[in-house]
Amino acid sequence: MKRLGVLGSVNRDTITRPDSSQSQSLGGILYTAMAAAHMAEGGYETWLLAQIGVDIYPEVEQLLKSGPLMRTEGVKVYSGANPHCRIRYEKNGSKVERLTGDLKGFRAEDLLPYLATLDVLVVNFITGYELTLQDLQDIRQAFRGFILIDVHSLTLGRHDSGERYFRTLSNWRDWLSLVDMVQMNEKEAALLGGWSSEKEGALAAFIKDILALGCKGVVITKGIEGCLAGEWQKGRPSIFEQAAAQVCQTIDPTGCGDVFLAGLAAGCLEGLDFKKAIAKATQAAAVNCRLQGVTKLDQLATLHHKYTA
Repeated sequence: MKRLGVLGSVNRDTITRPDSSQSQSLGGILYTAMAAAHMAEGGYETWLLAQIGVDIYPEVEQLLKSGPLMRTEGVKVYSGANPHCRIRYEKNGSKVERLTGDLKGFRAEDLLPYLATLDVLVVNFITGYELTLQDLQDIRQAFRGFILIDVHSLTLGRHDSGERYFRTLSNWRDWLSLVDMVQMNEKEAALLGGWSSEKEGALAAFIKDILALGCKGVVITKGIEGCLAGEWQKGRPSIFEQAAAQVCQTIDPTGCGDVFLAGLAAGCLEGLDFKKAIAKATQAAAVNCRLQGVTKLDQLATLHHKYTA
């Protein structure tokens, strides 16, 4: 049986919506790992690789016991306070995040016992502190499988107050040259690419730059506008668009990018071609829009049969 490793941080999320209503839940890497596990339907194993603060571990442990089947040998508990992400959504669709707690990362040597068993490793930078560049370099040297990352919080700094802000990542080429596939949103792409607003053809040109580093595939998500992606076809970069799946009503957008990543990873592990893997990811994100919290992700199970039949 094939194995999918999902690495990142578990967050405690406090979400405030534009109407001032509020909810609390566990989130972060759980969106990606639990979504991937629900979509597996016995077709592959999902391994959770995460470091969790002792303050929330009992709650996480209970959630994992009642959730989809996952291997948890790679879950490590530490004595500090787990990351707590407070997200406030504005009426214009923007959001403000404040992240507090101890931000723990893995060392490559901690992961070596698991790497030998995995076919695909997904790294979702939930806090941005999950791995250093050196650790990713060491992982790439030791791991012969497929590495997929979501840039995510590598582009976020943190003030002393915990409020997060966008920052440039000057050595982004060093990071992306180590992976087989990369996902990011258009804001993150603009930060890495060095432009303040989308210029005609800028995203497509940026995707070609990333492919030239050795990546097999690049996905830039654009919210309700779908995504722009690129891959190698017959020795040349091929750029294409994928429309967003139609959503009748958005209940909660939290975790959509994380669930998209799970669908993309599942598609790659199952041997779908790149366009079909992105279509699966798009459908998964649309399902998540209609849900609230990780406990509802079991509704993703139907996607396994839809794309593997």
